[in-house]
Amino acid sequence: VPNEDGIGFRLRKKYATHLRFLRLKNIHPHVIKGLFGSNGFRLEEEGFCDVPLWPDIAMKKEDLLAHIPLGKFFIKRNGNSKGQSVANKLPTILDYYGGKSPELEKSVLRWRVLEGAPYWLKKIWGHHRYFIFVRGSG
Repeated sequence: VPNEDGIGFRLRKKYATHLRFLRLKNIHPHVIKGLFGSNGFRLEEEGFCDVPLWPDIAMKKEDLLAHIPLGKFFIKRNGNSKGQSVANKLPTILDYYGGKSPELEKSVLRWRVLEGAPYWLKKIWGHHRYFIFVRGSG
């Protein structure tokens, strides 16, 4: 599930208008644990995963930069291409899948060491929270 404690999720919640159509209470850990527990499952393990270098913003980086302090300085104004914007230079998964950035996978995987980050860091930076349940109470 999305990591509701993560910085990226909090930014998304603040700025992404489509979230108002979702039942965000369903991603609360106590709701998930309660639902599985009441249906005969026992929590075996939980944690955080997907901990890359960048935040999980789920919006165009230009839109995010427009909302944060000093972010507007990195966005091209009025179509002026002088001084290419930082936002346009950042890698995007769409370029990888479109064949424009085949090296992106190798670049991303060098940061996989962050998956082993301390719990406190993964709690505020990890994109997802996971729960592993097994059937039975004992």
